[in-house]
Amino acid sequence: LAIFSTLGLIMAYYLYREHLSEGYLQKVWENELGGRFTVPQEENAGPPWYYIKTLIQFQCSYWIWLFIPFLFKQFRIEFISKYEQWPLLSILTSASLFIFLSISATKIPWYVAPVFPLMAIVFGVFLEQIFQRISNAKTVLNQTKFSFLKNKIGFYAIVFLVPILMTFNGVVVSPHVKLAKLPLAFGEFSKQLEPYDKYLIFVNGYDAHIDFHKTRLRYDGKDVNRCSKLDSFKKGDLIAAGKTEYQDFLNQRYKVKILEEIRNFKFYEILAEKNTN
Repeated sequence: LAIFSTLGLIMAYYLYREHLSEGYLQKVWENELGGRFTVPQEENAGPPWYYIKTLIQFQCSYWIWLFIPFLFKQFRIEFISKYEQWPLLSILTSASLFIFLSISATKIPWYVAPVFPLMAIVFGVFLEQIFQRISNAKTVLNQTKFSFLKNKIGFYAIVFLVPILMTFNGVVVSPHVKLAKLPLAFGEFSKQLEPYDKYLIFVNGYDAHIDFHKTRLRYDGKDVNRCSKLDSFKKGDLIAAGKTEYQDFLNQRYKVKILEEIRNFKFYEILAEKNTN
C-alpha cells in the first residue's frame, strides 16, 4: 500500500504537470529518464572510463590511494569480519551506481556525487584499519590510553592536512577562479561589456549560465537578448559569442569588427553581410 501510494502521488504530479504544459513528459523522458541514458544530452558525452578518470584526476585524487589495501586478500577478510558486511554493502552499492553511470550515454561529473558518501564510509573504515596496523606495530607507544589517543590524533591530523589545504587552495584563493572552464566565462566577460546598453548573446539551445546573466542584465536595465544561427543580423548589431562554432559562423557570414575580447569570448560589431554567391 505504501509503495503504490507513493507511486500514485508521483504519477499524479507528472500527469497534472503535463496537463498544464503539454510536452512536459517528453522533456522528462529526454532529460531525466531513458533519453539521457541512451543519447548524450547537451553534448555531454564521454568514454566508459570517464568517471574513473574524473575521480582519479579531480574528485578523489587524494583519497583514491585508500583502495590499494583492499587489493590484498588478508585485508579484505579482516575488513569484512571486523566490521561485518555494511561497509561491503557500501562498496557494492557504489560499484553498481558507478557501472550504471559509466554505461550511460550522458556523462556529467556531478552525476557520480551520490557515490561520495558511500565511498567516505569505506575510506573511513580503511583509515581505521591502517591506523590499527601502525599502532599495533608500535608497542611502546601503546602502553597507556593517553599515548594511544595522542598518536591517533596525530595520525588523522597528518592524513587530513593535505586535503584540507587542497580544498582551501581551490576554493578560497582567488587567483584559482581563473581556472574555471572557458565556456563559463560570460559572467566575467559581461563586466567588460558594461559600457554597452544593447547587444545580443549568441546561444544555440538551452544554456542556463547565459540565461542567468541575460536575465540579470535585463533586470539592470540593459537591452540584452539571445540570438542563434537562425537569426539574421544587420549592420550595427553587437553580438557576444563564446564558442568557436558561433564565432566561425559570424566570420563566415558577415564582415565583423572585434570590439572586446577576453578568454574565449569575443564581442563583435556587424559591419555588413558577406556575399555568399
